[in-house]
Amino acid sequence: MLEPMKDRLIIKMIEENKTTPGGIILTGSKDKTNLAEVIAVGKDIKDVQVSDKVLINQYGGVVTLQDGIQLVVIKQCDVLAVVS
Repeated sequence: MLEPMKDRLIIKMIEENKTTPGGIILTGSKDKTNLAEVIAVGKDIKDVQVSDKVLINQYGGVVTLQDGIQLVVIKQCDVLAVVS
């Protein structure tokens, strides 16, 4: 498992299905989601915890593949908000 350094987080992007007003689910949407689940946090991070849902900067982070799962390593400053 990856362990983030200092002010870094490891997140997993949350897939969002778009639904039309008629109830049709659009799965092939090109829009990139900004919502993610926190998988791990660095030792210098106090405001965010594992399993929190966060809103992140759309273009931040480094994408990596770990055990077949796509993860993103981001800096704490790329977290815009914690979703409650």
